[in-house]
Formats: sequence, C-alpha cells, structure tokens
Amino acid sequence: MPVCLQNRAPWQHSSLFTGLHLVAYFLNSSKLRIDYNALTDSTKLPVKSNKKLTDSDVQGGEIEFVGRKEAKERWIKRILEPTRVDNGNFPVFAIVGIQGIGKTRFAEHVCNDDSIISKFGSVIWIDGIRDDEFYVESVLNRVNGMIHESAMKKKMMKLEEKKNDSIVMEENLDLGEAVSEQNRFLLVLDDFPNENREEWVKLQQKLVETHGSAGGAILVTTRNYLVVDVISPKFRQSLGELSKEDSWILFEQVVGGKGEEGGPSESDTRDTQMKMVKKCCGVPLAIIRMARMFRSREVKESELDYLEVEFMQEMQLIYLNELPSWHLKQCFAYLSFIFSTSYMVLSEILIKHWMAEGYLGPVNMCCVSSSPQYPQPEDLGLDCIREFCRRSILDETDFCSVPYDLMKELSNFVAGKENFHIHMYNNDKTVKETIRRVELTDDFDVSNSRLKSLLSNNKNLRAVSFNMSLLDTWSLRILDEVKLSWSICAFKSLRVLKLSELGMKMLPISIGELKSLRYLNLSRNNMKKLPNSICKLKHLQTLVLSHCHKLRELPHDLNRMRSLRHLEIEECMHLTHMPSKMKKLTNLQTLSQFVASSSQNYKSVQDFGDLISLNNLRGKLEISHLERLKFKEGEDGHAYLKDKQYLKHLILKWNHEDEEEEEEEDDNNNNNDQICLGHLKHHANLQELHIVGYRGRQFSDWLWSLENLVEFNLYNCSTCESLPPLDGFPKLKILKLQRLDSLQYITDRVGDCSELGLELLKELSISDCPKLSSWWKGRTCSIAIFGSISEMIIRYCPELGCMPLYPNLDNRLVLEGSSVKPLLETINHTSASNSSPLPDSDLVSNSSPPLSKLKYLSMITVEEQSLLPEDWAKNLISLEYLYISDKKVSHFKEKK
Repeated sequence: MPVCLQNRAPWQHSSLFTGLHLVAYFLNSSKLRIDYNALTDSTKLPVKSNKKLTDSDVQGGEIEFVGRKEAKERWIKRILEPTRVDNGNFPVFAIVGIQGIGKTRFAEHVCNDDSIISKFGSVIWIDGIRDDEFYVESVLNRVNGMIHESAMKKKMMKLEEKKNDSIVMEENLDLGEAVSEQNRFLLVLDDFPNENREEWVKLQQKLVETHGSAGGAILVTTRNYLVVDVISPKFRQSLGELSKEDSWILFEQVVGGKGEEGGPSESDTRDTQMKMVKKCCGVPLAIIRMARMFRSREVKESELDYLEVEFMQEMQLIYLNELPSWHLKQCFAYLSFIFSTSYMVLSEILIKHWMAEGYLGPVNMCCVSSSPQYPQPEDLGLDCIREFCRRSILDETDFCSVPYDLMKELSNFVAGKENFHIHMYNNDKTVKETIRRVELTDDFDVSNSRLKSLLSNNKNLRAVSFNMSLLDTWSLRILDEVKLSWSICAFKSLRVLKLSELGMKMLPISIGELKSLRYLNLSRNNMKKLPNSICKLKHLQTLVLSHCHKLRELPHDLNRMRSLRHLEIEECMHLTHMPSKMKKLTNLQTLSQFVASSSQNYKSVQDFGDLISLNNLRGKLEISHLERLKFKEGEDGHAYLKDKQYLKHLILKWNHEDEEEEEEEDDNNNNNDQICLGHLKHHANLQELHIVGYRGRQFSDWLWSLENLVEFNLYNCSTCESLPPLDGFPKLKILKLQRLDSLQYITDRVGDCSELGLELLKELSISDCPKLSSWWKGRTCSIAIFGSISEMIIRYCPELGCMPLYPNLDNRLVLEGSSVKPLLETINHTSASNSSPLPDSDLVSNSSPPLSKLKYLSMITVEEQSLLPEDWAKNLISLEYLYISDKKVSHFKEKK
C-alpha cells in the first residue's frame, strides 16, 4: 500500500525543529516505498475498492492476522450504531497507535466483516493524504466516484435479474438514485496525518451536503494523537499491544518457514526465543523484525545480548531517526527517567525538567516574550511534546503518558541503562561514578547518613528525585518529621532536586550552595518559612512550594532570583503577604498565587503595585485577601492586570469571614469591594474568571470587554443583585453561579438565545440562589432555548420557575431542591411536541423530541413534582442513568 512522505508544513515547527527527514519501514520489506504520483499531484490519492482485502495486500501473503478478536467485535459494534447525521456531522471513529502496531491490518479486518459489508453499500478506502495539503476535493471525488460505481453495479445486477435482453447504461447515473436506495458509505482514511481543523470541518460539511440523507460513517487510522483532537471522534481508542500468546503465534508464523533444517523454533531454543519476543512489547512490527533476525541465523545463548542491541538499534532507526533535531532525541531519552515510576506526568512538569537539564536551549533573559526569532524554552518544550504526540510516543499534550512499552524500552536504550539514571533502594551499596540521575524509592531512609556514603564517589549528579509510592498516602506520611541529611548539598552540578512529601519542617541554610540548581520541588512539606540563603540560587528557574499548608512567608530577598520563571505556591493557605520588590522578577511566567498585604495606611496598595511589572505571567493567577486593599475613592486606576495578555485564568478572592458583621461595616465593605474590582481590569484575552466572596452590589463595566471568556464562575457573592450582560461573552461555554443570596434575575434583556449571547454554552450550574425567580427580569414564562447545552445542574433554587428551555440537552441534568416548571415546559416544547422518537435509522436527524438525547437524570426533592404528567419520560430514549428522590435505577435503556 503506497504511502506518501513529505516534510511537515513550516507553520507546524518552530525554528528549533528543522531538517525533518522521514524514513518509512514496512512489515514486509526493509525498503523505502514512496508514492511519487502523490508527491507531484495531491489529487491522486491511493484508494482501495470495496472488495475484501487479502493478507497479500499488506504482508505479501506470508502472515495471517493474529489476535484482537475482542477489540474487533467492540469496534464493529460501535460502527454499526446509527449512522445518521448528528449535530451536522457523520459519526467519526478513530484508531490511533504507534507505527507498526497494526492499525491498517486491524481496520481491514473490521471492514471485511460481513456485518459491515451488509451495513454499508460502499467501503471507500483512501490513504496517502499528506499532513500539509488541502484534501477535501480529492476525497469528495473519490467518495462520489465509488458511490457512483456502486450504484451502477447495483443497477446492472437488478437488470440481470430481470433477464433483460438489452441493457442500455446511461453515461451519467444520478447519485440521487443511490441515495434513494439508502446507499450508506463507510469512508476509511488510513494513516491520516492532517491537523488542519478547518479542512476537516469543510470535509464534513461537504459530505453531509452531498450524502447526508444516505447516512454513513468515517473511520480514521492515525499515529498522530493531535489528529484525534482535530477530528473529534464519536469513539476513539488506542490500539493495544498483542498479548503474550498472540505475540508468540505471530513470531512462529515468521520463524517457522526457515527450511529443511527446521529452524530456531524447536524446543531447545523456545525459552530463548520467548525471552526475546518479550522485548518486542507486543508490537507486531517489532515481533516480525525479531523473528526475521532468528530466521536469518542460528542464535546462541551467548549472543542474546548482542542480538538485543542489534534489535534496539533497528527500532531506533525506525522510530527515532526521523526526529528532526538533537534536542528532541535528548528529550526522548529523558522520558526513561521521568516516567520510570510515574504513569502520567503533567506536560508543564516535563517541560520544566527538560528546561532545567538544558535540552531546550539557552534561556534568553533579554526577551521575556516568545517570538519566532526568540522562542521561549517553554514554547519549544510544548513543541517537543506535540512532536512526540504526532508519533504516538506520548498520547496527550496536557497530561502526558507513554502509551506503548516499546517506547519506554527504547528510551532506556537511547539513554544508556548504565549511565543515565538509577533507582536506589535501602539495600543498595554504592552508585557508579557515571550515573547522572538518582531516584530514591519510597522505602529509602533519607534521615540517616547512608545517602552520603552511597553518593560519595559521584560529584557530577544532575538530578535527585524522591518519589512516594502510589500505595502510600500523603496524609499518613506527612505526620512524620523527616530530618534530611544534607550531604546532598555537596553536589555542585545538581540541576534537578525533588524532595516533596517528606514532612520536612526546616530547610537547611546549605541549600544555597547548589549553585547549578534549576528545578527545586519542596511541595507538601511542613516548613513555616524558607531560609533566605535559597535566594543565592541565581540560576533557579522553577521553585515548587505547592500544598505547603504551614508556610507563612517567602524569603524577603526573593527579588534577587532574576532567573526565576515559575513560582508555584497554590494551596499555601497561611501565606500572610508577598515579599517586597517582586516587580524585579520580570522573567516570571508562573505565579500561582498573590496574597495582598495586611499593611495599613495604603501600603498594601503600594505592595500590590508590584504586579504591574509582571506582564509575562501565563496560565493561572489567584489573588487572595483583596479585602485588605483600601483604595481611595476617585483614585485613578493603575494597570494592575490589563496588560497581562498571556494570563488565561484569573481567580479574585475576598475574605470577609473574620470581620465584624455590622451593617455599617458591611456597607463600607460593599463600596470598597466595588472600587477594588474596578482597579482589576484584565486584558481581553482572559478565558476563565472566578470571583469569590465579592460583596459589591454590581460588577464593574470592564467585565463586558472579556470577549474571549470561556468560563465564568461566581461564588459567595452574597450582596450581588445583578450580573454583567452575558451577551458580552460570545465564547462562553461554562457558567457557574453559587451562593448568590441576593440575586433575583440573570438578565434584564428579553430576546432569543442569540441575544442572550449563549450560543456556545455547554455547562450551566446554579446553586443556592434562594431569591432567583426568573432568568429575565419581570417574566414568568420561558422565551428562549439553549442551543448547545450539554450539562445542567440546578440545586436549591426553589423559586426559579422561568429560564431558557433545554430540549437539546444531551448529557446530564440534575435538579435538587428546585422547581420542576422549567423541566415541564421543556418536555412540552411546541417545536418538537409533534415529533416521535426516531427508530434506529440512518436518516438525517433534523429534529428530535425534547430530551431524547439525555443520558443522565437526577431529581431529588424537586418542588411541584406532581405537575409532571404520567408519560413525562416517554421521550427519554437515550437515558442510561435515572435517580428520582430515593429511587435509583442504573442503566436505564428501555423507553419509559
């Protein structure tokens, strides 16, 4: 099967990743095969007809399909589900996995199943689409041609059955005839690499326009996890490795044909072979390569180590030689250390480790913002992760894991088992001088002097990490004080030091001697303060103090750490203030929390002014104790936050719980909170805003300018009487309102859903709003519909009887201690009341009964439940879970 190989588009790479060379290996040949026609003409896409595919199409007829029977049945069941157009798209299914895992062969066997062939009139197989091309017209031409051909064959068969003496075929057969005959199609896009979202949406639209009434489905195979995010499949699954038994069967198929002498699969070498098959980690490509090595020679027990090295070198050639830079190869080798005990790692942690090791290039201290000429290491690290996702080395860009054991083994091989890193146990005696990274296991006693003796001969350590066992809980371990032997501070080359969850109450002054340290993780410990000597770490880039619940203050000379880029202090709940002159830390990109000072005479406002200079902050920022800021009324506002264009998530917290609850004091607080909020105008790029404990009666006008806001949360804003106009948030997807004691209505504007500005709203949660009676001021009946709502939670809002209807709700509905009137009006929605539940058909679903897509429903002590008619649940044909008061029904699939 020819595959087109091309360099990636320039826009997909930063300046770090250049000179990409692709190498393709196939299961049946070690030679490179290129579809030169596809290289010169992007419209010439290789296509397979709807015939049954034979083994010779892929394996030269020598290898039979092995295993994966359960996976095949699961996939067939998924694909046979209703294929009608839903939400304007055909259902999409994605098989994703590493090169050589067998995606194409597996898809072929799924498509060859009799149930699939009988379901779909045409199975259209296309491969060779490049990652940088515009492919819509080419794919449409193939689909139209195959459906045209299939319709012609059907017509000929009918004419033959009637035994007509003369058959006159029209040159142009109307495709509408095929549609009228319910000619469903299954489009298979094999080894699909294209990450262009706009092109994919266009393809779906064109297919629906042309063949929507016929029904169909799309099956995509890809090694690129980023593609899976682009195509948004209805069902996705990584194709797993072969079992131990199936791996051996596949191995024997290849080895068994050596010739008259029998071969190495005889009983006297079986154990040796099985040991080497285990090295293949269930990857068919690797198993076949290993089998061919045994098939080509007689392997003795003494040669196994050499054979393993030769095998891993070949795997390295297949999987790593196409990596476009040496930086990527270094980052790949480091995966053996970071994933040695962890199954999943946050991408930002992985990037910070790479940066500390120097794999992402030098940090440009003169350019605080990223640009094509001066990319920041964090951006280059994200590019590394994306490049690994394109090859199934990693599977996510946020929470990373290595989905295939073969990649872990290859990472260990590239890193060098004897030199890169080691795990240390209590029975270990010494560490070789060549070891650069040490991971202390959870049973290692760090409170004695053994650490010094173990590492005494190794002065060039670059990383030391202590990892808690997953079976050991932090809550139990934190009670024990650990007095760490700080002989470790003698290692001047140390760049990464992770000592989290040790229960430490004191950090030694000698920590300042680790001059080369770039990454220091002290999270979940019991220190109340840090020694000021830590500020001598002039190269430190990342300082992690998260969940140090007893920490009360940061070092007062923190401003001297000019290389500091990430200061993680979330859940440090007892921090009283921030150190002065933080404005000098202009390279700071992560500041998870800023605590307003309790100083009097407006000094708290002056200290708060340090935020003005920190315009390179990214990600999330929580500003707490805003009640301490005493702004002068009429004072001109400063640009505390409005120039922070990279900050995406902001939490604003007021804490009035410790103040006296006097009416006059409350009025002063309300006025001061409103003035304070007016000074916190943010850049329009903000995507998520949380406001907690705010006591102003109104919100500042600057909130209307947040046109990119995706999530808006209000919590415990007890005196709030109205909300900012929601039509100012055209991209809002999540809205959560909780404990708004004075709120009576959401908006004073009347109109349809588009005027509400909630076309994209997916999740709505309203809780503990006792006075809220209507969505609209002065109205008692619903006048609009949520068009895209997927999840709705209404708790303890007993007066809320009027709100937008939700007939298209497709996931979860929770009603607790609230009125049932909106549910009743939704059930009786007039535009869908005459519709009947659709059978399992493949027709386009232009309209559905209200709540016919709902999967989860919970109703607990709802008000006026008696208003519901007896047949209120007749449309809940998709319901899988139902909970009503104290009656629980699971897997609710039958029509009620």
